[in-house]
Order: sequence, then structure tokens, then C-alpha cells
Amino acid sequence: MLDFEAHGPAVYGLLYGLGYSLFELPNSFLKRQRDIRPGQAGALPHVLLDQADSVFGCLLMLYPFSRMSFTFVLAGVVFFTALHLAANYLLFLCKLRSEPL
Repeated sequence: MLDFEAHGPAVYGLLYGLGYSLFELPNSFLKRQRDIRPGQAGALPHVLLDQADSVFGCLLMLYPFSRMSFTFVLAGVVFFTALHLAANYLLFLCKLRSEPL
């Protein structure tokens, strides 16, 4: 998927980190505008956006450097968002997280 001969792991790591961080910012701004405290989930649309924004950012930043189709990127957003939600709920059941989502 990623050509490590054309670009080294540091480049992909930088893109991944930038995508994660930059795509968290709009969601954080919206949460503050709606008076949702840091660490709190909010309503269901906010929960989904909170889990999907960084996944989308990471995949979107890597997209130009990969052989992924845009359909694959969108499927990845759905899959990894669902995986993130499931992991959060599992951590809640194990009493390692205070909020289920």
C-alpha cells in the first residue's frame, strides 16, 4: 500500500501524525462551542465525529502517497471508527475507562 522505497517511514509517520492532529482540531472547536467538556462524549453524532475525524485525517494524508482507492479510504474510515468504538466499549466493560464511548 505504501511505497517505503520512495518515502521513508519518517515521512509516513509525520503525515500520519499531522493527519491525526489536524483533523482533531475542528471537532475540538465544535465541542467547545457546544459546551461539551474535555473528555466528555456529547450526543451520538458528536461521538461518531470524535472517533472518525482522526481516522479520516490519517487516511486522507496518506492517500496521495499510496495505492489506495478513495473507496478503500472511506471503507477504512468506517471500519476503523467501528473498531475504535468497540475498543472503547471493551475498555469500559473491563473498568479501564469511565465512559462507554
